Amino acid sequence: MQSLKTQIGAEIRDAQGRFLRSVPFRESHCLLKQFVQIWLVQASQVPMYMIQTSGAAYAAGANSVAFGTHAVNVKTWGMQIGTGNTPVTMADYKLETPLTTDITYGSPSWAVENPDSDTWQMCFSRAFTNNTGSDIDVKEVGIICKAGYMAKLFLIERSLYEVTFPAGGTLTMTYKIAVSL
Repeated sequence: MQSLKTQIGAEIRDAQGRFLRSVPFRESHCLLKQFVQIWLVQASQVPMYMIQTSGAAYAAGANSVAFGTHAVNVKTWGMQIGTGNTPVTMADYKLETPLTTDITYGSPSWAVENPDSDTWQMCFSRAFTNNTGSDIDVKEVGIICKAGYMAKLFLIERSLYEVTFPAGGTLTMTYKIAVSL
């Protein structure tokens, strides 16, 4: 039976780049409504109203949305971290409390893996450097995609994920999205 599986894991390094610990991958189960809506618009070219991270509705139509998440040194889209802990709902359209002040958002990296003959997965990683002067308690993580040149932003995944990383340290979050037979 074919399945779609999403997982999230983390690695933490200190201010000198030394490995401190890894957080094992666990299932995220939190692809949201916008994930399916964007897929529908791309596959069918049928217009659909979607809620942006700003809370505004947007009539997404042919060639107007994409799963673009390659946010190079940008804090408003791509993978984001935050401190919100409200339970995830299908209608979520933004992180509850994004962390942006004194956090350096690194460039994302991508990989495609074939761990066995019946599985293919995409890995999406991003590093976050803590420049706040104190430890940070992350409680949520999400993926925000950009609708091409339209600059519309849509949250497609949000997970509650607790991890602490030190002042000067780097937290690298990795999503794995896999399909298997």
